[in-house]
Amino acid sequence: MESRLTKLEAIILTLATREDLARLEGKVDTAFHRLETTIYEVKATIHKELNSQTWKIITWMTGLCSALFAAGFYIAGHIS
Repeated sequence: MESRLTKLEAIILTLATREDLARLEGKVDTAFHRLETTIYEVKATIHKELNSQTWKIITWMTGLCSALFAAGFYIAGHIS
């Protein structure tokens, strides 16, 4: 019986208190807030880059289609 009590007393010293849990909760909240901020920054950067790439593709395709249309019009006018 006494050996069981000694084991329980040894375990009690390693258990967390309410203050330990409150400190841990504060650290977790801080880390979560930092992670959330980083995710929003990455999301904004990705959105900006995708928008930029979209307009580059539209510009190139418009130029290419115009050039091909002009070339086709020129060739059609000079064939006969």
